[in-house]
Amino acid sequence: MEAFETRLGTMSTGEMYLAKFMANIWFYDDRYPFSLIDAMGTLYDQFKIPIEDWVKNPYWP
Repeated sequence: MEAFETRLGTMSTGEMYLAKFMANIWFYDDRYPFSLIDAMGTLYDQFKIPIEDWVKNPYWP
């Protein structure tokens, strides 16, 4: 986790949103605060697809 948290500080905004989104799904909690509104307003269309797909059909590993 330490490596992931360190890496968050070097990611682009879009990368950070996607990484936090995926981490929160993986851990099934809001460990890494994530704003759906901010993410969807920032990400390019092709990077919104994984989030849109998950919202339509949520699942957890």
